[in-house]
Amino acid sequence: PELAVLRIAAYEDSGRPLGHRVLPVVGLCPGYRHVSLRTEAGQPLPLATLFLLIVVKDYVPDGLSDFAEALANPIKYQSEQEKRAQQLSVFTDDTEVDGESGVEPVEGGPVPARVTKPRAQSMVPELTPTASVSPGVHRLSIAPTTLLAVTDTEDLAIPVETAPSADSLAANKSPPKVQQSSLSLNDELIAESIEKLMENKVFKERKSELEKKLEALKKKHEKERSRVQSQKSSSDTEKSKSKFYMGNKLVKRLSSKNISETVAPAALPAEVSEGSECEGDNTAMRLPRSQSERLLAINREHVTQERELREKYHELMFAALDKAMKTSQSNQLKTLRVLLEKETGEVMRRLETVRRNEVKELAKVHKDKDEVMRMKREVASTIVEKGVNERIRLTEIYEKKKDELLRQHQEVQNQLDEERTKA
Repeated sequence: PELAVLRIAAYEDSGRPLGHRVLPVVGLCPGYRHVSLRTEAGQPLPLATLFLLIVVKDYVPDGLSDFAEALANPIKYQSEQEKRAQQLSVFTDDTEVDGESGVEPVEGGPVPARVTKPRAQSMVPELTPTASVSPGVHRLSIAPTTLLAVTDTEDLAIPVETAPSADSLAANKSPPKVQQSSLSLNDELIAESIEKLMENKVFKERKSELEKKLEALKKKHEKERSRVQSQKSSSDTEKSKSKFYMGNKLVKRLSSKNISETVAPAALPAEVSEGSECEGDNTAMRLPRSQSERLLAINREHVTQERELREKYHELMFAALDKAMKTSQSNQLKTLRVLLEKETGEVMRRLETVRRNEVKELAKVHKDKDEVMRMKREVASTIVEKGVNERIRLTEIYEKKKDELLRQHQEVQNQLDEERTKA
């Protein structure tokens, strides 16, 4: 804001510049002022002058607007505060009357507030003050509600519910802060185990991805095996059909020959038939071997793909686990350091309070100024010595806790390395 400037320029009707002036905003003074113009080079002009009325106002942030209004018009602010207090007192009186007009409580049951049901259906709207807490600013606002006319007919029991306070809302919003503030340097910090680190979100995502891909790979392998086995069964059926057809053909050829023919010509077809049967048997023996080789190749490929997939996700999973472990260990060390600073500050504030109380007591007892100053110096030196001793004690506790925590971290690191080697 100290560097903000304001530039004033004057032009003729034709657009030709007459001059300008650059003024710092910090140096502006309210009232009527003569401002002489300058050229573009910064040289002063003798006759070019502007007569201005400068109005300077204060900047008020939004958070201090109520305070500024109270300072600007204190009488109005005070009257509004009195009206609000009067409305709140009316609301308090109404709640007290409702509580006193209740029936006698029944043993073993809740105590309801008794409100009578009106005879007429007419409802009289009134303005009753109700506390409404906004998330940013804690103020009391007036909300319109409707009140029922109280009569002596048909009582209606309405249970009274208490509205949650601002403290309870703040406690529900930030439980981690409350938990951290409840810790002390004497509490034992335990390093997170491997089982707890495996609950990390990234590690679980990688593990689920690996399981899904392994399941998909298994389904693909089963599908390939079933396809090869179906081809094997179809080829076996075709071979049996062709063998049966060749046997029938050979039988027909043998039956069509003349019985009176010689033995030598008749033996030739028999040899041919035996040779064809032997060739068919050899083919039948070769086909299953080729199919078994295909199945073996499919199994080997499946095992190789599964091993590669496990190795890939093995690195990803343990990298995520290692990162989560380092983050957790770093946060624990930071928490330990914060606890040390917190307790050190509390001890210093407590010693400062003790010093002030002792100085006040000395001022009441001793009337001599020199004696009081001497006693103050003694108290100050004693407090400083106590503060140094407390700092040393807390630092020793911190170093001891830190060494123990680092030892636990090293054990977790060794366990992680063992798990990685086993996997």
